[in-house]
Amino acid sequence: MLDDFAGDIPYRAPLILQAIGGKDNIVQMEACITRLRLRLANDRLVDINALRNLGAAGVIKLGGGYVQVVFGTFSELIRAEILKVIQRDQHQVQFNSPLQGRMIPLEEVPDPIFAGKIVGNGVAFLPERGELVSPVKGKVVHIYPTMHAIGLQTPEGLEVLLHIGIDTSGLKDQQYFHAVVKEGDIVNPGQLLIRFDIQRLRKVCKSLATPMVITNPDKVRSWRFAPFKMCKKGQSSVMSVVLKERNGGGETR
Repeated sequence: MLDDFAGDIPYRAPLILQAIGGKDNIVQMEACITRLRLRLANDRLVDINALRNLGAAGVIKLGGGYVQVVFGTFSELIRAEILKVIQRDQHQVQFNSPLQGRMIPLEEVPDPIFAGKIVGNGVAFLPERGELVSPVKGKVVHIYPTMHAIGLQTPEGLEVLLHIGIDTSGLKDQQYFHAVVKEGDIVNPGQLLIRFDIQRLRKVCKSLATPMVITNPDKVRSWRFAPFKMCKKGQSSVMSVVLKERNGGGETR
């Protein structure tokens, strides 16, 4: 298990970096045998739940921007990998959890179109609450008539589809879903997009699995996913992508 964690550190490092607020939030970063020792510009940007899901045994806020993240004997290796990420200066886009619930691989969605990645690539969630929030900054470009799905476009030109449940497109009763945004709105991570009646949906739809997919994956050079575990609504760093090009279309202002 320890060897597996060590081998996975290069994939976790970008997500850990995002969970401590990104490279611009780091004033100083050191490591000892048990922990990362950080001085941050704003320690309120630290996502403690995300860090725990990424392997941290504990997060200690000491005040004044000083934060310690306990990773045990892997702390120095994690620091080195974070520095590599910063030095590479790759153009990354980070995605938060759009739902409260468990994140699952897209291949586990009980629908061949999504599971086969025909629509696009990404992850999915099994919701526990009836609120869908934005996973990323972007523009609302499409809300489906039944309001079971919504399309966003990020400033980098990524097209993101959020689809609540499987076989929900045929539900004509408008009481299942209620969009609180409209097409053309600019939204931020964690902003409420759609409320849905999760109890009623459990009785009528094939599955509550909710895919979050990038429908133009040709723009993406590499993908990284956080551990497939329970997520809190709006939790940062559940998925990270590196773009092929620094200047994508579809600029959001």
